[in-house]
Amino acid sequence: MRCVRKAVALRSRKGRSQAGFTLVEFLVAFVISTLIMVGAVTIMQYMVVRAAENGHRTMSQINAYYVGFWIGEDVVQAQIIDVPDDPPDPNGFPLLLKWTGSGGNVSIGYYFDAGKGTMTREHKVNEVLDGNVTIAEYLLPWSESEQEGTRCQRSGNLLVLEVVADYDRGDKMPAVQSRYEILPRFSMVTWQ
Repeated sequence: MRCVRKAVALRSRKGRSQAGFTLVEFLVAFVISTLIMVGAVTIMQYMVVRAAENGHRTMSQINAYYVGFWIGEDVVQAQIIDVPDDPPDPNGFPLLLKWTGSGGNVSIGYYFDAGKGTMTREHKVNEVLDGNVTIAEYLLPWSESEQEGTRCQRSGNLLVLEVVADYDRGDKMPAVQSRYEILPRFSMVTWQ
């Protein structure tokens, strides 16, 4: 009987010492969990910031592309290209394009609002307004001091477009710059 009491007492002591965590074990587990959580939050925050920056850059690239695409499509059809030599606006707009098509006389006007940073395309057939659409936003105006920005000019037989778009307006990402040199399709194009 005495042996049985000793075995039961021994077993109960072992059982009590194995139940639960000590305070030190708990604190170590808490510190490790906290470090993992802080690391995960830091990585997530970095990923969100990078995604926003990439989105801003993509929007800038799309807007710069639209200007080159629309003007490029219309210039190759134009028989008359009117680029102001000495415009009141140093950006070189409005750009006026004209040709005779199957529907009559077509005229396209590209207007740049430097204050809003928008480019609009106005389409007329036989001097009747057929459509007016904003083709790009977030464009930066031409700056003589920095020698960059959005502008249109003639260089020989080429129409040169320099487009600078900045979706986030200079926060962290640099502006997107594109240059387009467009050669009219018609060899007898009239430049005005």
